[in-house]
Amino acid sequence: MVQVLDRLWSIVVLMLFTQGYTAPQISVDSDHAFYLSVIEVAYPAEDGNTALRIKVFSNDLQEAVSEYDHTEKLIDQAQLCTVSIDQVTHYLNQHVKVQLDGVPVTLKIRDCRIEGDSHWLTFQISTKPWKEIALSADFFMELFPTQTHVVNVLHGHKKQFARLTKDRQNCVFKL
Repeated sequence: MVQVLDRLWSIVVLMLFTQGYTAPQISVDSDHAFYLSVIEVAYPAEDGNTALRIKVFSNDLQEAVSEYDHTEKLIDQAQLCTVSIDQVTHYLNQHVKVQLDGVPVTLKIRDCRIEGDSHWLTFQISTKPWKEIALSADFFMELFPTQTHVVNVLHGHKKQFARLTKDRQNCVFKL
């Protein structure tokens, strides 16, 4: 599944640049040219439950959680998956809202991994079947107004996609 998502990540970046996406002007202290994350919802996941996976640039997560936690010194990126995982989970629960068939769910962290310059965060969001998911995500947008989230919902053999931005932070998938 990780290989598929890494391929999806590459395709999304390629699509952005081949379909007229213009990267924002880069200032001297910018860490990268664009602000992009991937949100994947998979049902059934490998364990039969519904999993929500988020792939983000590590330095963006570091900055957002440090800012959210009012930490003067940046949280070490390596500690985001260990010592600071509660802060990461709390931050994302404030900025990612999920409803399955109209019922709000809380993100429960299952896994956190560092892969290159990215963090993969996996959450369990349900153990029951569902037919509709409503997703709202505004994480990082308080720091990076050009932040874009590419949403990929896999429900059995059905795949659906959406793009969330500061102007459009919500999507609904009926499956």
